[in-house]
Amino acid sequence: MKKHWMLCVITAEMATEMIRRYSVLSEFSTFQERFEYLQLDGTVGEETFGFERHLNQIFYHSAEWKKVRDAVIVRDDGCDLGILGRTIYGQILIHHMNPITKTDILKRSEFLFDPDFLICTSKTTHNAIHYGDENLLLSEPVSRKKRRYLPVATYIIEEVWNLDSILASVKKMLGIAEEYEHFDADIIMHINTVLSILTQIGLGPDGGFSISDYTAVWSDFMDDDDQLSMVKSYLYLKVRLLFDPPLSSSVADAMNRQISELE
Repeated sequence: MKKHWMLCVITAEMATEMIRRYSVLSEFSTFQERFEYLQLDGTVGEETFGFERHLNQIFYHSAEWKKVRDAVIVRDDGCDLGILGRTIYGQILIHHMNPITKTDILKRSEFLFDPDFLICTSKTTHNAIHYGDENLLLSEPVSRKKRRYLPVATYIIEEVWNLDSILASVKKMLGIAEEYEHFDADIIMHINTVLSILTQIGLGPDGGFSISDYTAVWSDFMDDDDQLSMVKSYLYLKVRLLFDPPLSSSVADAMNRQISELE
């Protein structure tokens, strides 16, 4: 759910700097203070480790990571830097406060799974932390009125909405690289299950609709942009629960409530 979750890679010199902790971060009451505590003044690390990109996939599909990820989302209430009122209406990234290296993954260091080294961020905030550029930040939290959905770690960001391929966009929100095809058969099966449900409730082509690869696009299923936005949210939530159910019952319950609202 990964790209829901980028790996933050740094140099050996950077690794020796201040160790950042949630226990310290939580003492800062404002978003600005928390941002200044976390900013790295560097660049976003290579998220796939080049030829060893499989480490990325294995790590973010591990049961241990999913359990910790869901716990952090619940702890932070899905809010940017854990500040109440700054609900993330997009993809929730679990940021490693002390950017991790390939060695951390191979040795399973404490920086990987200890919630004291993790925090919820929006994509914009995550980039601003790494680039050390607060101009990238949103000046004010997004109003709840702009979205009718619940603040859980499953919102579809606009960048994903712009992907035409149904399979590619669902994989993106599951945190799976498009070129990583190991899970494609399972994901396609779950997508078709949900498309069948949508057909039964009167959405999509009269004769039904299914996909078999990347060539099927959203406009093939529906042209109504207003309804399509909700269809995408519904399909992703259902597929996530089928393919990669949250280990946290609180997150699962929130997702099911959102599905019921969309229905």
